[in-house]
Amino acid sequence: MTLETERLQIRLPSTADIAFFYELMNTDKWIKHIGDRGINSMEKAVEYIESLKLKYHSVGFTLYVITQSKTPIGLCGLLKRDYLDHPDLGFALLPDFMGNGYIQ
Repeated sequence: MTLETERLQIRLPSTADIAFFYELMNTDKWIKHIGDRGINSMEKAVEYIESLKLKYHSVGFTLYVITQSKTPIGLCGLLKRDYLDHPDLGFALLPDFMGNGYIQ
């Protein structure tokens, strides 16, 4: 599944995104605003990606990778949280891509 606009593409995560997930989830802003998810190795990044794929197959939605010219720049999507009655909207961008009007 891929959605495309003039500037961006949105697609399901894959193991090709390991380095991107590791980088994004260890930025200061991710840790401050979202929380430390313990992605302290490439192996943990793979586990996280696999968990997103499982969520997609079990509930029908997950976090998706936002790309610009096929380069991953962020995540967006819906998350099923046990403590909420409805899906939660989540998003994050790598610092170099913030402030460009991608997510407002």
